[in-house]
Amino acid sequence: MRLPPAALAALVAVIVVVQGLLLLDPPTLILGLVDWTGHFATIAILLAASPRRLPTALIVGTFAATLIDLDHIPDLFGEEGISDVTPRPVSHSLVTVLVAGAIAAAVRARAPRYGDFAVGVALGVAMHLLRDVFTGPGVSLSWPLSAEPVNGAFLVYLVAMIAVAAYAATRSRRVVGPA
Repeated sequence: MRLPPAALAALVAVIVVVQGLLLLDPPTLILGLVDWTGHFATIAILLAASPRRLPTALIVGTFAATLIDLDHIPDLFGEEGISDVTPRPVSHSLVTVLVAGAIAAAVRARAPRYGDFAVGVALGVAMHLLRDVFTGPGVSLSWPLSAEPVNGAFLVYLVAMIAVAAYAATRSRRVVGPA
């Protein structure tokens, strides 16, 4: 996925603005929309850094993985069953990444036509959790073994996104791989 340098810079700015808005503790619906914007910006920057031309289905699957946040809906209705022991719903853990990866491998083997989308979903879930580690209350990555959240400093995430965006903006315009 190719993005011009100005678009990459704008995505980094979006990440900063999103973090500022999240610190204002907006109403839940606004919080969700703002958070998804941050996830979309992160995914776009990471995909833009790929040295290969990525299949459209993989890109779509990666963005579709943000739907993992639908697991927050029960909390809106006072039902905390999937997040009563962790800062985020338990589906925000490496178990979900492993399951998505296993499903992607099975889909790729049995129905290759859908394999790129499935791989994209697995990658997108991993990217989603990566961002969640650095924003908000952290992620209980090792659930069910431990509910202890893993947290990172937002500044580390921001510097990493700036570095990846700079790499994507300055790397060779030659694209390796099939269209």
